[in-house]
Amino acid sequence: NVAKLEKHYGFGCRNAVELAPLAASIFKKPRLSYCGVDEVHRAVVRYPDPRKERPLNIAFEWGAFELSKEL
Repeated sequence: NVAKLEKHYGFGCRNAVELAPLAASIFKKPRLSYCGVDEVHRAVVRYPDPRKERPLNIAFEWGAFELSKEL
């Protein structure tokens, strides 16, 4: 979530439009700046796709997937 990005890592984005250019600059992959949110997710996130791993109830452990500082 955006609040965690700003609190723990010192950067963030205001909306989904800024997400792709942010990922492109952080990961040094210019092609990501032209991708949508789903493509950016597949390119940079190492945990399951949220469309396939949807929680079955509200007791899902949302904090189970921690961000790492490793690029």
